Amino acid sequence: MIFIKNLMFALGLACAPTVHDIHISVVEFDFYPNRIELTVKTFLDDLQLAVGLVPGQELPKDYTSSDELITTYLKKSIQVSINDEDQEYIISDISAASDAVWISIDMEVPALDSLNKIEIENTFLTELYDDQKNIIKFNLNDKKETELLDVKKTHFSLSF
Repeated sequence: MIFIKNLMFALGLACAPTVHDIHISVVEFDFYPNRIELTVKTFLDDLQLAVGLVPGQELPKDYTSSDELITTYLKKSIQVSINDEDQEYIISDISAASDAVWISIDMEVPALDSLNKIEIENTFLTELYDDQKNIIKFNLNDKKETELLDVKKTHFSLSF
């Protein structure tokens, strides 16, 4: 009887959705000549909820792929300005593995030597979780900068 109870408990854990108490994302900026690559790292289930999906649910009829939902959400929740000009970006790759998702974004920018200021407004997942933390990492040559954003602090500016 104990074996059956243990087996039922183990099966219940294996079939239960992943639950995590931490709500965090990382946006990493890597600078190259005339472009910046952003990598957004987060939990897959949080991203699905943010774009209006329930895990396992079909896409709404007006979207042809989940990439469209993710792009729409990212453009609303992460804005980048360089030298006081809003930047457009293109999602180049979305990869999911187990509980995590990585989103690669390319952004064409002026030459690095003309880069004076970069600003980011990041409200990623803050509408879902009041304890959401969004880490911003900048990697430019030998200069590395990291900032922690949250529900109350959504803006970061870096001058060069």
